[in-house]
Amino acid sequence: MLCYKDITFCRYYKNCKKGKDCFRALTSEVKEKAQKWWGLKNGEALICEFAEEPECYELIGGKNKNK
Repeated sequence: MLCYKDITFCRYYKNCKKGKDCFRALTSEVKEKAQKWWGLKNGEALICEFAEEPECYELIGGKNKNK
């Protein structure tokens, strides 16, 4: 499937220790750029997202449920 930047983005970045510096963070800025890239004014751009926390995920102030 063709998706924005051919990258899987992370919606869990807000609760991750590494989230502020993560190139995969699915921020509102990324969503806006994807909309522009796809040439959409309304609707959702095709952005690939992790279904679960990725292996690199580190929960802020707690234990990861996966580990």
